[in-house]
Amino acid sequence: MTLAHNMFIRGLNSIYLQAPHIAAAEHHNFAQYMRRWSTIVRLHYQAEEVDFFTAIEALSGVESIMEGNIAQHHAFEPGLDAFHAHVEAVLAGTEDVLVAHLADGIPTLEGLRPHADKLEPFVEEGHGRGGAELDELGLSGMVWAFAHIDLEFGDGMWANWPAASAVVRFLATSLFWRIHGGMAKFKAVDKSGHMRHLYAVLK
Repeated sequence: MTLAHNMFIRGLNSIYLQAPHIAAAEHHNFAQYMRRWSTIVRLHYQAEEVDFFTAIEALSGVESIMEGNIAQHHAFEPGLDAFHAHVEAVLAGTEDVLVAHLADGIPTLEGLRPHADKLEPFVEEGHGRGGAELDELGLSGMVWAFAHIDLEFGDGMWANWPAASAVVRFLATSLFWRIHGGMAKFKAVDKSGHMRHLYAVLK
């Protein structure tokens, strides 16, 4: 969850920092880029509530242990739905709640340490669930996801997340950038998976 939340934060930061500098000719491409962000965030949280949170409750034996996170999902969900229609208004209205949720998810997971032995089987399956989410995203969503995964995070120990073959990674980070070039220019990382200077932000 931490890795996914970091990816969403990189995407949100890239939107927030670049939005004031987007030229009129780039509005359509940037709107496509922002739509991918809201789509991947919504897919992730829907999957969390159906799969991840219910499994945590079942394995830990603690009912409603993730209730605070679910409440936060519901708090910012209307904003994400509206994001497609009016991006600036949504950023102003949901930014604080969403950023708080992304940050709060980490101590929530740390609070699960007392149940670590019960949750071990679920943790071991985590890579597979990440791959399943990529399948749901479709091609353009997958390309967006890999454009916001910093391979140097955690000294590179998560460089193979999410689970994907070398061919899929190559296609997502190299070849398909040419197809989605108009949107891809706004991404947070380069094709090697390293953080880069944002396209629309002056150096």
